[in-house]
Amino acid sequence: LTYNIGGLTPMMESSPVFRGIKEFFPYDFQQYISSNQAKETQRFETVNSIQNVVLPVSVIIIFVAIIIFFNHFKNIFLGFSLIVFLGQLSNAAACSFFANMVDRYQSRIIWLIPLLALLLLTFLIKTKIQSINSKFQ
Repeated sequence: LTYNIGGLTPMMESSPVFRGIKEFFPYDFQQYISSNQAKETQRFETVNSIQNVVLPVSVIIIFVAIIIFFNHFKNIFLGFSLIVFLGQLSNAAACSFFANMVDRYQSRIIWLIPLLALLLLTFLIKTKIQSINSKFQ
């Protein structure tokens, strides 16, 4: 699975962006036409590479944590996990039905999976620290 942000194509004379900036932001127009966005395609290879490594690791962390520590989780974490995964599926379905199948649509919300993994790890660490502290008291 890859979730690439994609690229931004140049937005010069034939684009709505070019005409809009020229009409509504005339003082910024010269800066815009000299910008990289206007001249060349913008690529996000570094962000894509990081995202394509972090995402599978996060999914593994989530599933392993839920399987191993299922009894320790509060319902809020299990509910949030379910909402995140259903949200991912719903977004993918909606974008494929009503728009194009483009990676960048899913890339807008894919960061929720690593966030969920971080929250689950934080909860597990906090639970472990509380367990250790309670043994010494």
